[in-house]
Amino acid sequence: MKYTLFFLLLLGMSLPKTAYTQNSGPSFCAEMLGKAKTALKNKEYGKSRDYCEAAVPLCPDYADQFGKVLAELNTAIESEKKKAKDGERKARLALAEQQKAMEAQQAALTEIARRTVRDAQTQIYHLDYEGSLATLKTAVALHAAGRL
Repeated sequence: MKYTLFFLLLLGMSLPKTAYTQNSGPSFCAEMLGKAKTALKNKEYGKSRDYCEAAVPLCPDYADQFGKVLAELNTAIESEKKKAKDGERKARLALAEQQKAMEAQQAALTEIARRTVRDAQTQIYHLDYEGSLATLKTAVALHAAGRL
């Protein structure tokens, strides 16, 4: 609707002076209908609607054809909205799956770090202090990686 006045003004400026006094000819109406269909095909929905709304008052004989274009336009817009909603839903599901995978990875790293600490305690019990130190460094690294 916001382009309607612009297109009417543009049409008025581009028409020959005789067009103001006569009904718009079939070639003009056919051209506007073609432009509306082309804009619809190119998914330029606002432009297509503007062509239709600007031409209908000037081309009463073509009102049914412009009405069909507007119906196709509304169907296409609804289809695009549905696709966008489906894409949003799929993105939310993918994000939820990714969060679950990250939580599982976090839990696995935490469990590995706990087991590594137990291994270090066993090494201390067997008086392997150097091995225990290396094992504890590994546990700290795993714990730090789990927090990232």
